[in-house]
Amino acid sequence: MSNKKHPYQRKTRKSRNYEVVEIVWPPGAKSPPHDHGESKGMIMVVSGTIYQEVFDKETKMFRLSATYGSGSVIEETPDIIHVMGNASKDEPAKTVHVYTPHLKMTDYASGELFQECRVCHGTKVICVQGEDLPIQCSECSGSGKTKYYAST
Repeated sequence: MSNKKHPYQRKTRKSRNYEVVEIVWPPGAKSPPHDHGESKGMIMVVSGTIYQEVFDKETKMFRLSATYGSGSVIEETPDIIHVMGNASKDEPAKTVHVYTPHLKMTDYASGELFQECRVCHGTKVICVQGEDLPIQCSECSGSGKTKYYAST
């Protein structure tokens, strides 16, 4: 069912080890920037054309990764932050996603995915849940805290 958080229809089914999500994408609909936690997954485009924009952690920008037509299969890994959407402004699209373990996604409400390390002021840290968390900055390897704005 679509709602304010997702401008598309989602149907979810779970088994003990897998989660299957069917998404119907209205014309022009897209997901918010998100990751899939520790889940690995596969997506099959059932109908229409889907695009994916992947967050480049070096440039701190989203870049168009690819477009995928009906029958395409896309692999998703735990390290990816991306946006997916319907490439058509006229026709709906449908995808089926399979994940293991069950999804624990983070939707990134802001384009500011990286925040400043409070130890060295570098910006190579992603934190989660909008809380002050101890971090291990990849620039200084020191322990600090950072504020990160994400919603789940």
